[in-house]
Amino acid sequence: MHYRDLLLAHKAYHIIEKRAIYYDSYMQCRNLREWEASPSYCEIFKLFGFILSWDPHFQGMPAKFKKAYEEILPVLKDLSRIRLETADFNDKNLLRRIAFVFDKIASCSLKYESTDASKILHVLHPHLFVMWDRNIRQYILGNASLARGEIYAKIFLPEMQDELEEAVETYIEEHPLLEKRYSVDLSYIEDPSYYETWYDKAFLEEFDVERRRWEEVQELFVSTQVDEEESGYVTDMPSEAQEEPGEIDRWIEKR
Repeated sequence: MHYRDLLLAHKAYHIIEKRAIYYDSYMQCRNLREWEASPSYCEIFKLFGFILSWDPHFQGMPAKFKKAYEEILPVLKDLSRIRLETADFNDKNLLRRIAFVFDKIASCSLKYESTDASKILHVLHPHLFVMWDRNIRQYILGNASLARGEIYAKIFLPEMQDELEEAVETYIEEHPLLEKRYSVDLSYIEDPSYYETWYDKAFLEEFDVERRRWEEVQELFVSTQVDEEESGYVTDMPSEAQEEPGEIDRWIEKR
């Protein structure tokens, strides 16, 4: 996925999907320290409340979930050092561990809850686990019924890794000065806190600056188009200029 498509999808998601606020609210109010051991029922209820905000048919069983979480916690701690962009999906042991925790979480309801399991694992470890649902499985896998942990680990996550790599590559192609700055082999970095202090903050702050710049340019372009339509004046700016940063900059200077 081209990074611009990713930014557009992110923006559209927050505009169209009104339930997005539930995700943001949960991520802010959760107590991460509790998830480092055995979470209290209060913390589990907060998590289940988030899931119910998306899936009103969710029938998670708190006691069963608590027991399952305690069983998979050692594996989750091992996985916490692995990020999607550096994960080796040729490692069969890694695939087994991901499938194991996925199936355990998905089985903590009255029925196997694949979509909800992906949401739960994502909020517990957002750097590795990606959410999916029936529509996503149908589009990516060609079959919405392929919902087990083995499929998630062997097929879906590697596909998401490819999409992420394309987003990063296309961003660097348009911003070549970033290539040297961020050309660190992250697979050699084992301390998760390093990502928090360097990769996430430095790279994403730069990314966010660029995103805001594009939003400002797009807003300027749209408002100018409206003014010109009302005045009867039609700009000679080509429509494809919206896709070329250099063209937009030159057009703005002319204005």
